[in-house]
Amino acid sequence: MKNIQKSIRMSQDIYEYIAAFDGKNFNDKFENCVKFCKEQNYSLKIRKKFLEEQVKSLSEQIQTYREILSGLERIQSYVNFACDFVSQK
Repeated sequence: MKNIQKSIRMSQDIYEYIAAFDGKNFNDKFENCVKFCKEQNYSLKIRKKFLEEQVKSLSEQIQTYREILSGLERIQSYVNFACDFVSQK
């Protein structure tokens, strides 16, 4: 049962956005618009959580690769030093 009455003011572009929704009258359209936005908000929260988890995982992978790269650069430095040492003799 719809027992709450409210009068609202809105801009023309908001009115047109709401009017584009399905419904018998403006009240139905407005309610469908709010329901749609509520569903989208829920979906966006789930997507945000998924993306945050992906970012965390990728950040951990990047850190691992940085550590590997650092180790390889150290090895390269040792090899270069050894090559220079051998070539001096």
